[in-house]
Amino acid sequence: MRRELVNRYLGSAAGVLWVFLQPILKLLTYSFVFSTIFKIRFSEFGSDGFLSFVAVGLWPWLAFSEAMQRSVTSVESSASLIKKIKFPHEILVFSSVVAVYIIHLAGLLLVFGLLTLMGYTVHLLMIPVLLVYFLVQMVLSIGIGAILSSFQVFLKDVSQIVSSVMMFMFYLSPILYPLSQVPERYRDYYALNPMAFLIGRYRELMLIGVWSPQQLDLIAILASVSVFLLGYLLFKRCSRRFEEFI
Repeated sequence: MRRELVNRYLGSAAGVLWVFLQPILKLLTYSFVFSTIFKIRFSEFGSDGFLSFVAVGLWPWLAFSEAMQRSVTSVESSASLIKKIKFPHEILVFSSVVAVYIIHLAGLLLVFGLLTLMGYTVHLLMIPVLLVYFLVQMVLSIGIGAILSSFQVFLKDVSQIVSSVMMFMFYLSPILYPLSQVPERYRDYYALNPMAFLIGRYRELMLIGVWSPQQLDLIAILASVSVFLLGYLLFKRCSRRFEEFI
């Protein structure tokens, strides 16, 4: 994990700056286009809260999206290491995903501080609860990442498919709009997207300051753990053949 952090993020001052600057530039661009040009307003989050509305949904999505794209090639990119040293291969997936989440969590907390200084209403006391959901999201990401990285060893096009799927999922997740704007007949399909549920929870916590755990939260936790276990078991089974195909 330290290698991931140093090589990909903390190896240079420019690298650290870009990690935080790129999402902020995206956030400001989305905010300008949708709130200033299109003049979009969502009453449930206040008339002037589009910047904070997008920020709370954007950073968790960036963590999920980058974790998927990093983890899918985590085994393949460490081929020389796998061939030379005997070690638990799942460490490659765990380290890549956890490093991504550490970086984006730091960015999210930084943005919360900036939004507070700018006068936006952000319920900072809800951060401990947010971290629980962030952990659930990370566990889910590790499970999916383990599955994808296993497939990538045998099917070399998986990484390209993941990049395309992430692009579509960005617009099919309620990041730039609330779920209430989605027509009723399509909302059941959104329930299949785990990020739709998690982003909704993040916004309830940080923008409204309300936490009302429901049965759906327990289902989300159990589903996340189940995907993690499935991914881990599949990865362990496939890892026996990695050296033959890398």
